[in-house]
Amino acid sequence: MSKILRLFVLLLLAFILASCSVAEEEKSGSKIIIRTTESGIEAGSKLFVEKCIFCHDRKSTKTLVGPGLLGILNKSELPTSKKPATPENIENQLRNPYKDMPSFDYLSDEDVENIIQYLNTF
Repeated sequence: MSKILRLFVLLLLAFILASCSVAEEEKSGSKIIIRTTESGIEAGSKLFVEKCIFCHDRKSTKTLVGPGLLGILNKSELPTSKKPATPENIENQLRNPYKDMPSFDYLSDEDVENIIQYLNTF
């Protein structure tokens, strides 16, 4: 194998490994970039269980008290407010809720980002 081909293969493998460790998603018009990390997803999962699971089903779109959140960031709009399904609008929903949802304006920016990371996994 030539040195150039080996170098190309190594660079390709490095790129693949790097893209597996940090996934970034940016929706058009979205200012928040979702950096999905294991620690962020884990923290978001714990917050979801503590704050959200009582009203929202994460495994379906079925409404409990609030709408199910399966694939929420892959949809074109949020289920109740009908605003675009962007990280900013999810953050806004948490801090300034539409309709009957309680406010979570006391959550830190990091907590909100971690919840969004977790929502991005289903």
